[in-house]
Amino acid sequence: MDPCLPVPSMIRSVVQRIEDAIRRLLSDQFVGLYIHGSAVTAGFVPDRSDIDVLVVTIDSLNDNQRKELTNFFLGLSDSPYPIEISIITKDSLRSWSHPSTYEFHFSEAWRGELLLTRTSFCPVGVDGDLAAHVTMVRQRGVRVSGPEIKEVFPSIPEADFLSSVVDDTLQSLKAIGDNPNNAVLNAVRLYSYLKEGKYLSKEEGGRWAAEQFGEPFRSTVHQIWLRSFKRRMYILSEDEILALKAELLRLLEGELGYPLGRG
Repeated sequence: MDPCLPVPSMIRSVVQRIEDAIRRLLSDQFVGLYIHGSAVTAGFVPDRSDIDVLVVTIDSLNDNQRKELTNFFLGLSDSPYPIEISIITKDSLRSWSHPSTYEFHFSEAWRGELLLTRTSFCPVGVDGDLAAHVTMVRQRGVRVSGPEIKEVFPSIPEADFLSSVVDDTLQSLKAIGDNPNNAVLNAVRLYSYLKEGKYLSKEEGGRWAAEQFGEPFRSTVHQIWLRSFKRRMYILSEDEILALKAELLRLLEGELGYPLGRG
């Protein structure tokens, strides 16, 4: 891996292991490997952030390749950093449709199911999140190996991108009590995009919102930012969480021009 790449030193060895394994398992099908998300936007927190990876291949994978990839990532992910990876073909990018098809996907959310079915589980399907991932790679991703980013990844229609991020944001807001940090930071970076056309990292979005919002929401967002990125202790009350959720939904609906589910 190029030592000049803007990738945090703490994850370089992990990224190198991923690249080595992908090249070995895909052989001449391999096109390129790209990193996006907090690992390349200065918001990586070692005990909370994951490494987001997109890999492009020439052809579809076979079952053997998927099984070997599953076993590899079960062993590597969360030791010490969680990994989220999607492998997609050049054809699926060239003939883009939303939600887009992936050849392989792994994240820690799938670990339990994969451990139960790893001898036969071959994850192939479609993923609405890929519209957001490809957009983020094009805007701020890092090419670890392969062609330049904009030679490989198309410009995603804004409707597809918004569909992807609005759905993800709404799901996290519905479960805000389980992970208020993630829900709030997802929502404020969507709001920043709708207001200013900038899809920020969670770290940047939290700082932006803390400057934009009025009280009492400014203080709550700022404390969430401190808790997420500066390891400050802060206990959110249920009333604060619910009030901020309602305010975020109100702001997003105002920008989108249509109501969001409020479950």
